[in-house]
Amino acid sequence: MDPRLLWASEQRWIDLIADPGGHDWPRTRKAWYWYARARAPDASVFVAKSTHHVLHVAQLAKHFSNARFLFMVRNPYAVCEGICRRYRTRLAEHFRRQFTAPGRSLPTAAATHVANCLAWQRRNMEAWQHCSVFFTYERMCNVPQAVAEKVRALVPAIDDLVLDRRIAAKDYDEVLANMNGRQLANLRAEDVAAFNRVFREHRDTLAWFGYELMDPAA
Repeated sequence: MDPRLLWASEQRWIDLIADPGGHDWPRTRKAWYWYARARAPDASVFVAKSTHHVLHVAQLAKHFSNARFLFMVRNPYAVCEGICRRYRTRLAEHFRRQFTAPGRSLPTAAATHVANCLAWQRRNMEAWQHCSVFFTYERMCNVPQAVAEKVRALVPAIDDLVLDRRIAAKDYDEVLANMNGRQLANLRAEDVAAFNRVFREHRDTLAWFGYELMDPAA
């Protein structure tokens, strides 16, 4: 079963995705490299991005030589808004029911997913700081040159990285910009209250990344 945008909202999905026995990394590496070299035979750096990789850092470090990691987080309320909006407007109702545990609302499931992802990312940063850099989504948008310099320092071969350029991905096609304000403005007070019921239990994790609980009346 594919839990889609809520894969960290239940322990059974986390266990499934994180299980080393569920992945054939040598085969995956061969397929990834074959595809990458077919597109760019002279490329010197292979880059992979997946939200699931927050659970795979140790496995990736084991199976890919000279692995380096970019750890990023974003305002948890903005992430929750995006999840809820997509389930409410893009995915069929049966998907929303299927991927939300009985008795659990969509906002509660979204906040649980985000809180668990933040907790895993914190553990990643503490364990792999020797081969990684960390930045927030907000910092990447606000000072892209500084973040690009951090990435280049970690992986000098990426010497042509430019973050403040036009990006076309999904329904986004514009110059890099901080979208938090737009998304936070979409939140309903009842959604924020539901998020907070989860986030209060993870207040230390949010604070570790510099995020605070949001006032539902704001």
